[in-house]
Amino acid sequence: MPAELIGGLATLQHVRSWVDGAFAHWRNEDAGQTPIGREGIRAFREIFARSFEARPLVAAALEEQETRRLQLTRDQLRVLDFLRHQRRAAVSGGAGTGKTVLAAEKARRLAAEGFRTLLTCYNRPLADHLKAICRETPGLDVLTFHQLCYRMIERAKQAGGIDPIEEAKARYPGQNYFDVLMPEALAQAALVVPDRYDAVVCDEGQDFKDDYWMPLEFVLSDPERGPFYVFYDDNQNLYAGAGRLPVAAAPFALTTNCRNTVPIHEAAYRHYDGEPVDPPRNAGPAVATVEGPGRDAQARRLHARVVDLIAREAVTPGRIVVLVADSERKQEHFDELLRLPLPQPARWRKSEDGPAGEHDVRLDTVSRFKGLEAPVVFLWSLDELDPANRRELLYVGISRAQSALYAVGNRSALDAALGPRPGRAAPGQDTAPHRDRRPPGARETTAILEPTVSVL
Repeated sequence: MPAELIGGLATLQHVRSWVDGAFAHWRNEDAGQTPIGREGIRAFREIFARSFEARPLVAAALEEQETRRLQLTRDQLRVLDFLRHQRRAAVSGGAGTGKTVLAAEKARRLAAEGFRTLLTCYNRPLADHLKAICRETPGLDVLTFHQLCYRMIERAKQAGGIDPIEEAKARYPGQNYFDVLMPEALAQAALVVPDRYDAVVCDEGQDFKDDYWMPLEFVLSDPERGPFYVFYDDNQNLYAGAGRLPVAAAPFALTTNCRNTVPIHEAAYRHYDGEPVDPPRNAGPAVATVEGPGRDAQARRLHARVVDLIAREAVTPGRIVVLVADSERKQEHFDELLRLPLPQPARWRKSEDGPAGEHDVRLDTVSRFKGLEAPVVFLWSLDELDPANRRELLYVGISRAQSALYAVGNRSALDAALGPRPGRAAPGQDTAPHRDRRPPGARETTAILEPTVSVL
Protein backbone atom coordinates (compact mmCIF):
# COMPACT_ATOMS: atom_id res chain seq x y z
CA MET A 1 0.00 0.00 0.00
CA PRO A 2 1.11 3.61 -0.38
CA ALA A 3 2.59 4.84 2.91
CA GLU A 4 0.02 7.65 3.12
CA LEU A 5 -2.76 5.08 3.55
CA ILE A 6 -1.15 3.03 6.34
CA GLY A 7 -2.00 3.98 9.94
CA GLY A 8 0.35 3.00 12.73
CA LEU A 9 0.89 3.94 16.36
CA ALA A 10 2.26 7.40 15.52
CA THR A 11 -0.58 8.01 13.02
CA LEU A 12 -3.20 7.39 15.68
CA GLN A 13 -1.89 10.35 17.65
CA HIS A 14 -3.01 12.62 14.75
CA VAL A 15 -5.97 10.87 13.16
CA ARG A 16 -7.44 13.93 11.48
CA SER A 17 -4.20 14.72 9.69
CA TRP A 18 -3.95 11.12 8.48
CA VAL A 19 -7.53 11.08 7.14
CA ASP A 20 -6.97 14.39 5.35
CA GLY A 21 -3.78 12.97 3.84
CA ALA A 22 -5.59 9.87 2.60
CA PHE A 23 -8.27 12.00 0.89
CA ALA A 24 -5.56 14.16 -0.61
CA HIS A 25 -3.85 11.05 -1.98
CA TRP A 26 -6.99 10.05 -3.87
CA ARG A 27 -8.19 13.51 -4.82
CA ASN A 28 -7.73 14.18 -8.52
CA GLU A 29 -7.05 17.82 -9.25
CA ASP A 30 -8.07 17.41 -12.90
CA ALA A 31 -11.65 18.72 -13.04
CA GLY A 32 -12.30 16.55 -16.07
CA GLN A 33 -12.18 13.31 -14.06
CA THR A 34 -15.33 11.74 -12.70
CA PRO A 35 -15.72 10.22 -9.21
CA ILE A 36 -14.59 6.57 -8.86
CA GLY A 37 -18.20 5.43 -8.35
CA ARG A 38 -19.59 2.20 -6.91
CA GLU A 39 -17.39 -0.03 -9.06
CA GLY A 40 -14.35 1.93 -8.04
CA ILE A 41 -15.26 1.54 -4.37
CA ARG A 42 -15.60 -2.24 -4.87
CA ALA A 43 -12.18 -2.42 -6.52
CA PHE A 44 -10.66 -0.27 -3.76
CA ARG A 45 -12.09 -2.58 -1.10
CA GLU A 46 -10.74 -5.72 -2.77
CA ILE A 47 -7.26 -4.26 -3.21
CA PHE A 48 -6.74 -2.24 -0.04
CA ALA A 49 -9.23 -3.44 2.56
CA ARG A 50 -8.43 -7.15 2.75
CA SER A 51 -8.47 -8.46 6.32
CA PHE A 52 -5.10 -9.43 7.76
CA GLU A 53 -3.47 -9.74 11.18
CA ALA A 54 -0.44 -7.75 12.25
CA ARG A 55 1.25 -8.70 15.53
CA PRO A 56 3.96 -6.72 17.31
CA LEU A 57 7.56 -7.87 17.02
CA VAL A 58 8.95 -9.71 20.02
CA ALA A 59 11.48 -6.86 20.33
CA ALA A 60 8.63 -4.35 20.76
CA ALA A 61 6.97 -6.51 23.42
CA LEU A 62 10.26 -6.75 25.31
CA GLU A 63 10.59 -2.97 25.34
CA GLU A 64 7.05 -2.51 26.64
CA GLN A 65 7.52 -5.05 29.42
CA GLU A 66 10.86 -3.50 30.41
CA THR A 67 9.21 -0.09 30.82
CA ARG A 68 6.67 -1.57 33.24
CA ARG A 69 9.34 -3.54 35.07
CA LEU A 70 11.53 -0.50 35.67
CA GLN A 71 8.61 1.34 37.23
CA LEU A 72 7.87 -1.56 39.54
CA THR A 73 11.52 -1.73 40.58
CA ARG A 74 11.58 1.98 41.41
CA ASP A 75 8.50 1.47 43.57
CA GLN A 76 10.28 -1.37 45.35
CA LEU A 77 13.11 0.95 46.38
CA ARG A 78 10.77 2.50 48.92
CA VAL A 79 11.55 -0.50 51.10
CA LEU A 80 14.93 1.06 51.77
CA ASP A 81 13.26 3.87 53.68
CA PHE A 82 12.33 1.31 56.32
CA LEU A 83 15.95 0.21 56.66
CA ARG A 84 17.42 3.66 57.25
CA HIS A 85 17.26 3.33 61.01
CA GLN A 86 18.17 -0.38 61.11
CA ARG A 87 21.91 -0.83 61.51
CA ARG A 88 21.62 -4.57 60.87
CA ALA A 89 18.90 -6.29 58.89
CA ALA A 90 18.21 -9.37 56.81
CA VAL A 91 15.90 -9.07 53.81
CA SER A 92 14.40 -12.25 52.39
CA GLY A 93 12.44 -12.78 49.20
CA GLY A 94 11.82 -15.14 46.34
CA ALA A 95 13.29 -14.83 42.87
CA GLY A 96 12.37 -11.57 41.17
CA THR A 97 11.37 -9.66 44.30
CA GLY A 98 14.14 -7.11 43.79
CA LYS A 99 16.77 -8.23 46.30
CA THR A 100 19.77 -7.44 44.10
CA VAL A 101 18.34 -4.06 43.07
CA LEU A 102 17.76 -3.21 46.71
CA ALA A 103 21.19 -4.46 47.79
CA ALA A 104 22.94 -2.31 45.18
CA GLU A 105 20.87 0.75 46.03
CA LYS A 106 21.42 0.32 49.78
CA ALA A 107 25.17 0.08 49.18
CA ARG A 108 25.13 3.22 47.01
CA ARG A 109 23.15 5.13 49.63
CA LEU A 110 25.53 4.11 52.41
CA ALA A 111 28.51 5.23 50.32
CA ALA A 112 26.79 8.54 49.52
CA GLU A 113 26.28 9.09 53.27
CA GLY A 114 30.03 8.83 53.83
CA PHE A 115 30.32 5.16 54.83
CA ARG A 116 33.19 3.26 53.22
CA THR A 117 31.06 0.38 51.99
CA LEU A 118 31.66 -3.19 50.83
CA LEU A 119 29.06 -4.82 48.53
CA THR A 120 29.81 -8.52 48.36
CA CYS A 121 28.35 -11.73 46.92
CA TYR A 122 29.50 -15.27 46.11
CA ASN A 123 29.19 -15.50 42.32
CA ARG A 124 31.78 -13.80 40.08
CA PRO A 125 29.31 -12.98 37.24
CA LEU A 126 26.96 -11.30 39.74
CA ALA A 127 29.87 -9.34 41.20
CA ASP A 128 30.86 -8.18 37.70
CA HIS A 129 27.28 -7.02 37.10
CA LEU A 130 27.11 -5.18 40.43
CA LYS A 131 30.48 -3.59 39.78
CA ALA A 132 29.27 -2.31 36.41
CA ILE A 133 26.14 -0.67 37.81
CA CYS A 134 27.99 0.80 40.82
CA ARG A 135 31.22 1.83 39.08
CA GLU A 136 30.61 5.56 39.47
CA THR A 137 29.96 5.42 43.22
CA PRO A 138 32.95 6.68 45.25
CA GLY A 139 33.57 4.92 48.53
CA LEU A 140 31.99 1.64 47.37
CA ASP A 141 33.95 -1.57 46.70
CA VAL A 142 32.25 -4.51 44.94
CA LEU A 143 33.98 -7.85 45.48
CA THR A 144 33.09 -11.51 45.72
CA PHE A 145 33.81 -12.99 49.11
CA HIS A 146 36.92 -14.74 47.82
CA GLN A 147 38.13 -11.63 45.96
CA LEU A 148 37.91 -9.87 49.33
CA CYS A 149 39.94 -12.67 50.90
CA TYR A 150 42.67 -12.38 48.26
CA ARG A 151 42.84 -8.59 48.63
CA MET A 152 43.01 -8.59 52.43
CA ILE A 153 45.55 -11.42 52.53
CA GLU A 154 47.89 -9.53 50.17
CA ARG A 155 47.51 -6.34 52.21
CA ALA A 156 48.26 -8.28 55.39
CA LYS A 157 51.48 -9.58 53.88
CA GLN A 158 52.51 -6.03 53.03
CA ALA A 159 51.38 -4.45 56.31
CA GLY A 160 52.46 -6.98 58.88
CA GLY A 161 54.85 -9.34 57.15
CA ILE A 162 52.64 -12.34 57.89
CA ASP A 163 51.12 -14.89 55.54
CA PRO A 164 47.56 -15.54 56.76
CA ILE A 165 47.08 -18.48 54.40
CA GLU A 166 50.12 -20.31 55.75
CA GLU A 167 48.93 -19.68 59.29
CA ALA A 168 45.48 -21.02 58.40
CA LYS A 169 47.04 -24.15 56.86
CA ALA A 170 49.02 -24.74 60.04
CA ARG A 171 45.94 -24.27 62.18
CA TYR A 172 43.60 -26.38 60.01
CA PRO A 173 45.73 -28.88 58.08
CA GLY A 174 44.02 -30.63 55.19
CA GLN A 175 40.88 -28.47 55.31
CA ASN A 176 39.08 -27.07 52.25
CA TYR A 177 40.99 -24.13 50.79
CA PHE A 178 38.03 -21.95 49.82
CA ASP A 179 35.54 -22.78 52.56
CA VAL A 180 37.84 -23.03 55.61
CA LEU A 181 41.36 -21.73 54.95
CA MET A 182 40.47 -18.55 53.09
CA PRO A 183 37.82 -17.39 55.62
CA GLU A 184 40.26 -18.08 58.45
CA ALA A 185 43.01 -16.18 56.60
CA LEU A 186 40.61 -13.26 56.06
CA ALA A 187 39.90 -13.10 59.79
CA GLN A 188 43.64 -13.06 60.55
CA ALA A 189 44.30 -10.47 57.85
CA ALA A 190 41.63 -8.15 59.24
CA LEU A 191 43.55 -7.99 62.53
CA VAL A 192 46.62 -6.42 60.90
CA VAL A 193 45.23 -4.46 57.94
CA PRO A 194 44.55 -0.91 59.17
CA ASP A 195 41.91 0.19 56.64
CA ARG A 196 38.47 -1.29 57.26
CA TYR A 197 34.95 -0.84 55.93
CA ASP A 198 32.27 1.15 57.72
CA ALA A 199 29.39 -0.92 56.28
CA VAL A 200 28.85 -4.29 54.57
CA VAL A 201 26.02 -5.25 52.21
CA CYS A 202 25.77 -8.90 51.18
CA ASP A 203 23.67 -10.07 48.22
CA GLU A 204 22.66 -13.72 47.68
CA GLY A 205 23.49 -14.40 51.32
CA GLN A 206 22.16 -17.95 51.12
CA ASP A 207 25.38 -18.88 49.28
CA PHE A 208 27.59 -17.88 52.22
CA LYS A 209 28.68 -20.62 54.56
CA ASP A 210 28.60 -20.16 58.33
CA ASP A 211 32.38 -19.71 58.48
CA TYR A 212 32.19 -16.67 56.17
CA TRP A 213 30.21 -14.36 58.45
CA MET A 214 32.65 -13.78 61.30
CA PRO A 215 35.51 -12.72 58.97
CA LEU A 216 33.11 -10.35 57.21
CA GLU A 217 32.27 -8.75 60.55
CA PHE A 218 35.99 -8.41 61.27
CA VAL A 219 36.52 -6.23 58.18
CA LEU A 220 34.17 -3.65 59.72
CA SER A 221 35.70 -0.73 61.61
CA ASP A 222 33.09 -1.47 64.31
CA PRO A 223 32.47 -5.25 64.18
CA GLU A 224 29.64 -5.12 66.71
CA ARG A 225 27.66 -2.06 65.58
CA GLY A 226 28.75 -1.42 62.01
CA PRO A 227 25.89 -1.47 59.46
CA PHE A 228 25.47 -4.98 58.03
CA TYR A 229 22.71 -5.96 55.58
CA VAL A 230 22.05 -9.40 54.10
CA PHE A 231 19.70 -10.10 51.17
CA TYR A 232 18.88 -13.77 50.63
CA ASP A 233 16.57 -16.46 49.24
CA ASP A 234 16.89 -19.95 50.72
CA ASN A 235 15.26 -21.44 47.63
CA GLN A 236 18.35 -20.46 45.60
CA ASN A 237 20.76 -22.31 47.87
CA LEU A 238 22.61 -24.14 45.09
CA TYR A 239 25.91 -24.13 46.97
CA ALA A 240 24.59 -25.52 50.29
CA GLY A 241 25.54 -22.27 51.96
CA ALA A 242 24.24 -20.36 54.95
CA GLY A 243 22.76 -22.14 57.91
CA ARG A 244 22.55 -18.94 59.94
CA LEU A 245 22.78 -15.21 59.32
CA PRO A 246 24.72 -12.59 61.32
CA VAL A 247 21.49 -10.67 62.07
CA ALA A 248 19.48 -11.37 65.21
CA ALA A 249 16.29 -9.56 64.19
CA ALA A 250 13.54 -11.25 62.20
CA PRO A 251 13.95 -10.81 58.42
CA PHE A 252 12.06 -8.31 56.34
CA ALA A 253 10.04 -10.23 53.74
CA LEU A 254 9.69 -9.06 50.13
CA THR A 255 6.46 -10.51 48.81
CA THR A 256 5.89 -9.32 45.24
CA ASN A 257 7.66 -10.44 42.07
CA CYS A 258 8.74 -7.45 39.99
CA ARG A 259 11.06 -9.20 37.51
CA ASN A 260 9.15 -11.85 35.58
CA THR A 261 5.95 -11.99 33.59
CA VAL A 262 2.99 -13.88 35.02
CA PRO A 263 3.58 -17.14 33.05
CA ILE A 264 7.28 -17.24 34.01
CA HIS A 265 6.44 -16.51 37.64
CA GLU A 266 3.94 -19.35 37.73
CA ALA A 267 6.42 -21.77 36.14
CA ALA A 268 9.24 -20.84 38.54
CA TYR A 269 7.18 -20.82 41.70
CA ARG A 270 5.98 -24.37 41.12
CA HIS A 271 9.45 -25.24 42.43
CA TYR A 272 9.49 -22.80 45.35
CA ASP A 273 9.04 -23.46 49.07
CA GLY A 274 8.72 -20.62 51.51
CA GLU A 275 7.13 -17.24 52.06
CA PRO A 276 4.33 -16.78 49.48
CA VAL A 277 5.26 -14.36 46.70
CA ASP A 278 2.56 -12.47 44.84
CA PRO A 279 2.75 -12.62 41.02
CA PRO A 280 3.62 -9.57 38.95
CA ARG A 281 1.06 -7.65 36.93
CA ASN A 282 3.29 -7.76 33.88
CA ALA A 283 1.51 -10.05 31.42
CA GLY A 284 3.51 -11.90 28.82
CA PRO A 285 3.54 -14.85 26.45
CA ALA A 286 3.17 -18.40 27.67
CA VAL A 287 6.34 -20.34 28.40
CA ALA A 288 7.49 -21.86 25.10
CA THR A 289 8.96 -25.32 24.69
CA VAL A 290 11.63 -26.59 22.31
CA GLU A 291 11.25 -30.35 22.15
CA GLY A 292 13.79 -32.80 20.78
CA PRO A 293 14.72 -36.44 21.41
CA GLY A 294 18.40 -35.78 22.12
CA ARG A 295 21.07 -33.12 22.50
CA ASP A 296 21.81 -32.75 18.78
CA ALA A 297 18.16 -32.32 17.78
CA GLN A 298 17.53 -29.98 20.69
CA ALA A 299 20.54 -27.84 19.71
CA ARG A 300 19.35 -27.50 16.11
CA ARG A 301 15.83 -26.51 17.16
CA LEU A 302 17.12 -24.13 19.83
CA HIS A 303 19.40 -22.55 17.21
CA ALA A 304 16.46 -22.12 14.81
CA ARG A 305 14.47 -20.30 17.50
CA VAL A 306 17.39 -17.98 18.27
CA VAL A 307 17.87 -17.20 14.57
CA ASP A 308 14.15 -16.43 14.24
CA LEU A 309 14.26 -14.05 17.22
CA ILE A 310 17.23 -12.18 15.79
CA ALA A 311 16.38 -12.19 12.08
CA ARG A 312 12.59 -11.92 12.10
CA GLU A 313 11.67 -10.53 15.53
CA ALA A 314 14.40 -7.84 15.74
CA VAL A 315 15.61 -9.00 19.17
CA THR A 316 19.10 -7.76 19.97
CA PRO A 317 21.39 -10.81 20.42
CA GLY A 318 22.70 -9.42 23.72
CA ARG A 319 19.24 -9.82 25.24
CA ILE A 320 19.29 -13.60 24.72
CA VAL A 321 20.93 -16.07 27.12
CA VAL A 322 21.20 -19.86 26.86
CA LEU A 323 21.48 -21.46 30.30
CA VAL A 324 22.60 -25.06 30.73
CA ALA A 325 21.27 -26.64 33.92
CA ASP A 326 23.78 -29.51 33.89
CA SER A 327 27.06 -27.79 34.78
CA GLU A 328 29.12 -30.97 34.46
CA ARG A 329 28.17 -31.39 30.80
CA LYS A 330 28.06 -27.71 29.89
CA GLN A 331 30.89 -27.90 27.34
CA GLU A 332 29.16 -30.65 25.34
CA HIS A 333 26.06 -28.49 25.12
CA PHE A 334 28.04 -25.37 24.23
CA ASP A 335 29.91 -27.24 21.48
CA GLU A 336 26.62 -28.26 19.85
CA LEU A 337 25.67 -24.60 19.48
CA LEU A 338 29.10 -23.19 18.64
CA ARG A 339 29.14 -25.14 15.37
CA LEU A 340 25.83 -23.56 14.28
CA PRO A 341 26.24 -20.05 12.80
CA LEU A 342 24.12 -17.06 13.75
CA PRO A 343 23.08 -14.17 11.46
CA GLN A 344 25.91 -11.63 11.27
CA PRO A 345 27.01 -9.79 13.33
CA ALA A 346 25.49 -12.01 16.06
CA ARG A 347 27.73 -14.66 17.62
CA TRP A 348 27.71 -17.15 20.49
CA ARG A 349 29.83 -16.22 23.51
CA LYS A 350 30.65 -18.34 26.54
CA SER A 351 30.53 -16.33 29.75
CA GLU A 352 34.00 -17.41 30.84
CA ASP A 353 35.38 -15.75 27.69
CA GLY A 354 34.57 -12.31 29.10
CA PRO A 355 31.68 -9.84 29.22
CA ALA A 356 29.05 -10.22 26.48
CA GLY A 357 28.29 -7.32 24.13
CA GLU A 358 25.12 -6.39 22.29
CA HIS A 359 25.94 -8.81 19.44
CA ASP A 360 26.66 -11.76 21.74
CA VAL A 361 24.20 -14.53 22.60
CA ARG A 362 25.51 -15.57 25.99
CA LEU A 363 26.15 -19.22 26.88
CA ASP A 364 26.26 -19.92 30.61
CA THR A 365 25.14 -22.30 33.34
CA VAL A 366 22.27 -21.85 35.75
CA SER A 367 24.65 -21.94 38.73
CA ARG A 368 26.92 -19.20 37.38
CA PHE A 369 24.01 -17.03 36.24
CA LYS A 370 22.32 -17.08 39.65
CA GLY A 371 21.50 -13.55 40.79
CA LEU A 372 21.36 -12.29 37.18
CA GLU A 373 18.54 -12.02 34.66
CA ALA A 374 17.91 -11.60 30.93
CA PRO A 375 14.91 -10.63 28.77
CA VAL A 376 14.99 -13.93 26.83
CA VAL A 377 16.25 -17.19 28.35
CA PHE A 378 16.61 -20.66 26.81
CA LEU A 379 16.79 -23.20 29.65
CA TRP A 380 18.50 -26.34 28.36
CA SER A 381 19.68 -29.81 29.49
CA LEU A 382 16.50 -30.49 31.43
CA ASP A 383 16.86 -34.18 30.51
CA GLU A 384 19.98 -34.57 32.68
CA LEU A 385 19.19 -32.74 35.92
CA ASP A 386 20.78 -34.00 39.11
CA PRO A 387 17.92 -35.25 41.32
CA ALA A 388 19.72 -33.90 44.41
CA ASN A 389 19.24 -30.26 43.40
CA ARG A 390 16.71 -30.54 40.58
CA ARG A 391 14.12 -28.32 42.30
CA GLU A 392 16.61 -25.54 43.04
CA LEU A 393 18.03 -25.62 39.50
CA LEU A 394 14.58 -25.36 37.93
CA TYR A 395 13.53 -22.57 40.28
CA VAL A 396 16.69 -20.56 39.65
CA GLY A 397 16.88 -21.28 35.92
CA ILE A 398 13.26 -20.48 35.09
CA SER A 399 13.22 -17.32 37.19
CA ARG A 400 16.22 -15.81 35.31
CA ALA A 401 13.91 -14.99 32.37
CA GLN A 402 12.35 -11.55 32.53
CA SER A 403 9.99 -11.62 29.55
CA ALA A 404 10.34 -14.79 27.44
CA LEU A 405 11.31 -18.32 28.47
CA TYR A 406 12.03 -21.30 26.21
CA ALA A 407 12.36 -24.65 27.98
CA VAL A 408 14.45 -27.13 25.96
CA GLY A 409 14.37 -30.90 26.42
CA ASN A 410 12.55 -34.12 25.62
CA ARG A 411 8.84 -34.43 26.28
CA SER A 412 9.09 -36.14 29.67
CA ALA A 413 11.65 -33.62 30.91
CA LEU A 414 9.51 -30.70 29.77
CA ASP A 415 6.43 -32.14 31.46
CA ALA A 416 8.37 -32.64 34.69
CA ALA A 417 9.84 -29.13 34.61
CA LEU A 418 6.69 -27.20 33.73
CA GLY A 419 4.00 -29.37 35.31
CA PRO A 420 2.91 -29.23 38.97
CA ARG A 421 5.20 -30.79 41.55
CA PRO A 422 3.89 -34.11 42.91
CA GLY A 423 1.54 -33.57 45.82
CA ARG A 424 1.36 -29.82 45.26
CA ALA A 425 -1.51 -27.74 43.92
CA ALA A 426 -0.95 -25.94 40.64
CA PRO A 427 -0.70 -22.14 40.79
CA GLY A 428 -4.08 -20.59 41.45
CA GLN A 429 -5.38 -23.61 43.39
CA ASP A 430 -3.80 -22.69 46.72
CA THR A 431 -6.63 -21.15 48.68
CA ALA A 432 -4.84 -20.40 51.97
CA PRO A 433 -4.58 -16.63 52.55
CA HIS A 434 -1.11 -15.33 51.78
CA ARG A 435 -0.89 -13.01 54.75
CA ASP A 436 -1.58 -15.81 57.23
CA ARG A 437 1.34 -17.92 56.07
CA ARG A 438 4.35 -15.69 56.73
CA PRO A 439 7.08 -17.23 58.87
CA PRO A 440 6.87 -16.26 62.54
CA GLY A 441 8.40 -12.83 63.07
CA ALA A 442 8.63 -11.95 59.37
CA ARG A 443 7.45 -8.46 58.45
CA GLU A 444 5.92 -7.52 55.15
CA THR A 445 7.58 -4.34 53.91
CA THR A 446 6.41 -4.03 50.32
CA ALA A 447 3.23 -3.27 48.49
CA ILE A 448 4.79 -2.65 45.13
CA LEU A 449 1.73 -1.66 43.16
CA GLU A 450 0.09 0.38 45.87
CA PRO A 451 0.65 4.12 46.33
CA THR A 452 2.05 3.57 49.82
CA VAL A 453 4.00 0.83 51.60
CA SER A 454 2.60 -0.74 54.74
CA VAL A 455 4.50 -2.33 57.60
CA LEU A 456 2.52 -5.09 59.25
